[in-house]
Parts: sequence; C-alpha cells; structure tokens
Amino acid sequence: MRDVSRDQRGLDVDDLIEREALSDAARKVLFARQDRNRLLKDPAWAALNEAALLKVSAELGWLGLCVPEQYGGLQQPFNALATLYGELGRALAGPCVMAAAIGLELLSQSATSPAVSELIEEIIFGQKLALSVGNGRMAIDVSVHGASLLLNGSVHELLGAGQATHLLIPIAQAQPALALVSIDHPGISLVARKSWDLTRAQVFEVSFDQVELSGDALILQGPAAKDAMLRAAAHFDLALACDAIGGSEQILGETLAYMHTRTQFGRSIASFQALKHRCADLATDIEVARALVDASCEGDDELASWRTQAASCRLLAGAVYRRVSEESVQLHGGIGFTWEQPCHLFLKRARLNDALGGSAAQRKDQAARHMLAAAWHAKPVV
Repeated sequence: MRDVSRDQRGLDVDDLIEREALSDAARKVLFARQDRNRLLKDPAWAALNEAALLKVSAELGWLGLCVPEQYGGLQQPFNALATLYGELGRALAGPCVMAAAIGLELLSQSATSPAVSELIEEIIFGQKLALSVGNGRMAIDVSVHGASLLLNGSVHELLGAGQATHLLIPIAQAQPALALVSIDHPGISLVARKSWDLTRAQVFEVSFDQVELSGDALILQGPAAKDAMLRAAAHFDLALACDAIGGSEQILGETLAYMHTRTQFGRSIASFQALKHRCADLATDIEVARALVDASCEGDDELASWRTQAASCRLLAGAVYRRVSEESVQLHGGIGFTWEQPCHLFLKRARLNDALGGSAAQRKDQAARHMLAAAWHAKPVV
C-alpha cells in the first residue's frame, strides 16, 4: 500500500511548505521592498537593492529551500522554489536568489568535502554566493598543463555576479568536470555591462586568462558532473519560465485595473467587447503556460527529459510574457509608451529573459531534437 504520509519524492508530507502560504508571504515581502519610482529615477538603485534582497532572502530561509537537510537546508521539492521565482518575477526583483539557488543545486550534488559543505552553509546564510557560469554564453578553451588545467576565454550574459564570491565552471573535455574557484583566483576578471532591463541593470562578463586549476578544484567529474550541469540548465530555464508567468500575471492585472479607470465615449474601456476578448486571450495564454510550467516543476525521473521539458517551458512562457507585455503597452494607449508607466519594465525584462544563454531559436533546436528522438523511440512497431 502506498504511504500517503510521503509524497512521490519520499519527503514527509508534514514537512512540505504550503505553496500558497509561501506565495503570499513572499509577495508581501517583495512588494514592500519594491520602489519603481526610485528605480526609474536612479538605475543604480537596483544594484543596491540586490544586496538587501540577498540578505532578506537568507534571513527568511529562501536560499536553502531545496538544499538537503544534512547541509542545513529545508529539503523542499523544486516546485516550492518555483513558487518563489514566480513572485520574484511579479515584483520585478533582481537575480541574486536565482543565482544563489542554482549554485546551491550544484554544490549539494558535490558536497563530498568539508570545505564544500561549509560553503553551502555560508551561502544559505547569505554570507557568500557561488555563481554557475554554465548558463551564460560560454567560449572557454581548456588545455592540459602538467597535472593542471588551463582555461582561456570568456563567459557572457551572466546575472547575479555582482554578489558572487565563487564561480562554478563546467569543464568541457573527454571526461566532463565541474570546477569551484574563488572569484579572485589569478587570471579571472569580472566586468559589468549595462543592461536595457532596469530591473536587472547589469549583466556580467567573466574572462579567463591562463587560469590554472589544480585537481583539487574539480568537485565533480564524469557522469556526475554531466548530470549536475543538466540539472543546473533545467533549473535556470524553469526559473526564467516561472519569472515570466509571475511577470505576465502582474502586468496583465495592472493593465486591467488601468482599463477600468480610463473612459472613452463616456464609459470605461474595460467594458468594450473587443478589448475584453484581447484580455481574455492573454489570460488564457498565461494559464496554458502555467499548466506546462507547473507540471514540469514537479520533476522527472529521467534527467534528459526534464531538461527538454524545462527548455520547452521557457520557450512557451517567454513567448507569452512578450505578448502580454507588448499588448499591455497597447491597451494602456499612448500613456503606455511613457517612462512613468511600468509597461516598459515588464517588456524589457521579458526581452532579456529571451536573450539570456542563447536565442529562442537555439532553444527550439535543442528541444526539438530531444522531442523528435523521444517520438521516434515511441513509434509503434508495424
């Protein structure tokens, strides 16, 4: 008989966090810290608020949501973290929580040494942050130098590096590996680039110039490293998909509220049937994307399948976010194009979500390859 006191991952149901309660609590905290007027007047405020958000997230236990209990975490399923990502997107919050959570995902799978276990605890408490560079645009050459590895190249379009103290670097070679190094390691340089997205005003570039890594820096090797990197990639795509769902809901809600206040021909434009149809279509698109994202956030026993699902979720949710934010500009009328209205904040965030780590076309190619292979293997025998 199935043990109803435990969920499908073997976790005690009594220990699971109520997602609705988490959503409500996170929304209150995040919106209390949101100041759009200050953001529009001073783009540098986003970076200052990012450090404060990381501190608050650590105090509330958000960073350790999915970390195993033996490392000081809460050992929750991924959908608890997905709930938080949705609220971060709704509040137009910075990327530090996502960066910390992905780093913890990788470290938790490689915590075989006391140093890594200690680093996990420090990240959970907001004292340090290990950034995975595998989700950026990577162009790194790896060569063997005696008993060490030499890295040369760069990684572009990284979020959350402003708070990073360590880097997690995928090593592409015959036997894949994952390296952990301090961000002040000799030969590593970090450059901040201005972003068009005011809510994440900086994207970062990490350069590697004759960076020498000893064997001690490799915390995962072989199949374990490959699986860890697949998990991190799926985590990244699902985080952005959840961000898109939260952002879409928020800007559509704000647009509907505005439409009830704006009058034309002596009546609220929210009563116009044509506009009702457009808003209903947008709401339907959001619900369809949410259904796919929620199902994927439950996880999959087959890692490659989960990676494909995550890429598909990001594609669909990202397309919905673009459409909703673009339509919101139109539904606001002329005022929707002004700096003071928030429409452009959501639209720019949606556009940056699409650009990170490669184009939508590249993600389509990746997802299509796996989907076609799965369909071929499932083909009935004639």
